[in-house]
Amino acid sequence: MISVGGKRYWRPSEQIAAQTMGPYDARAFVKKLAGRWMAVPARKPIFGDFVSRAYVDGLLTPHIPVSKGVTKVIDGVPVIAIVDREQTLYIATAGEPYPMRLDRTELERLSFTEFGVAFPQVKAPAATEVISAAAARK
Repeated sequence: MISVGGKRYWRPSEQIAAQTMGPYDARAFVKKLAGRWMAVPARKPIFGDFVSRAYVDGLLTPHIPVSKGVTKVIDGVPVIAIVDREQTLYIATAGEPYPMRLDRTELERLSFTEFGVAFPQVKAPAATEVISAAAARK
């Protein structure tokens, strides 16, 4: 998902799409996209939340009691786990204490990478690479 100039575009993998629409529909949806981006309607707040800092901040803010978990190494970085009943957040213990990974289940993981890296200007996909949400659902 990218957001450029107030417009959002989504080009999910089949695995990501399956999380919201099930495996059969996801396969058909991704096939229909054929490598193009889907223009995300502004009235779909869940997609807007996905790309906002507030969404990430919400993921990283505990809302229930937490406890200290195990220490281990993720991607060569020593980390400590912060655990609640719903998820485990791994925080770097060497260098800056950045969040490294959030595990909600064995299959649902979110990795945080590229801290301090400058990204080139994100550009909207060309019009020929975009399909409307209505066309993607047909």
